[in-house]
Amino acid sequence: MNTNLADELERLIEQDAVWDSGELGRCAQRLAGSPHPPSAGLARCFSVLQGHLDGGAVDDRLRRNVEGVLYPRLWKVVEAVRDGLPAGEQLNRVRALDRRLRELLDPGRS
Repeated sequence: MNTNLADELERLIEQDAVWDSGELGRCAQRLAGSPHPPSAGLARCFSVLQGHLDGGAVDDRLRRNVEGVLYPRLWKVVEAVRDGLPAGEQLNRVRALDRRLRELLDPGRS
């Protein structure tokens, strides 16, 4: 991933836009269009969250739990990009985010 995508992810965090289905979907589409595997992995994470948002209101408890996983792990991805870590390490961080997010959003599949 490049620093432009890292900047976009940081804006997503700062604007609390992960709870805006439309903005989350637009970000997922941009990430999916990137040739970098970590970007595609993040696009899948965001699509899963977007699908959950589109399915109905998210209660406060789930929202807090998701934020407790999403923001710190997403920030670790941003740091990896900015620090110039290899794509493999970036991908590992995205996979950790994906795994934890799926555990919260679909506990029956864990």
